[in-house]
Amino acid sequence: MKAYSQIIILFFIFFSTNHALHSQAMAVTAGVGTTHFFDIIKSDHLQSDYGIGITSFVKIDFNEIGSTGIMKNFAFKFEKQSGEINYSSRNIFCGIGLPADLIFTSEHIDKYTLSAISYPLSISLGKNLKLKSGVAISKSFLVKANNTSENRTFTDEFPFASQIESRTYTADAAFEFQFGSFTLQRGVTIIPTYNAFVSLTPEFKGSYNTQSIRQSLGIAITWGLKKK
Repeated sequence: MKAYSQIIILFFIFFSTNHALHSQAMAVTAGVGTTHFFDIIKSDHLQSDYGIGITSFVKIDFNEIGSTGIMKNFAFKFEKQSGEINYSSRNIFCGIGLPADLIFTSEHIDKYTLSAISYPLSISLGKNLKLKSGVAISKSFLVKANNTSENRTFTDEFPFASQIESRTYTADAAFEFQFGSFTLQRGVTIIPTYNAFVSLTPEFKGSYNTQSIRQSLGIAITWGLKKK
């Protein structure tokens, strides 16, 4: 592991521990849903096609109730996303008859990320609906790929000739809708949620402009850490 990655991880651990001690509420959310890959910006030499995949995540939130601001509503997330990706070149031959940037691959991608999320916007929309919105910075730490046409597997440690390489760091817009709540004993509350993460940056290296929308339904369990 590179030194800067260790520094980032240690910073996250320190910040989450320090922030938890000064927060009024903590929540753990788990959700499962779908991954939709897309590319708004089309390449002149690349044709892309995508299949719907699955996403799942676990998120830990630290909230100062009723407060807004970059560091007042903070979260860490572990996520797995998957999907079918097909890339092929449109211009196979250059002027002298030799292959030029030949790309043809059909792969099933499983991508694992750790994210730090800030929710500066947190507003109530009526009695039983709340919206949280912010930005997530993610680090990809494992990518797996199955070549669906040749039945071969790629991981970070044992690669076949995969033509898809994940970017190490990416950014997402993060949205969470909370639908009412159910209060249990000892101040524990159950909250149904809808979560969406939309790529703000391409997820793969090279000429691919692939982004994604991950949508999930989940359950949040929240409890107070200190009295107001």
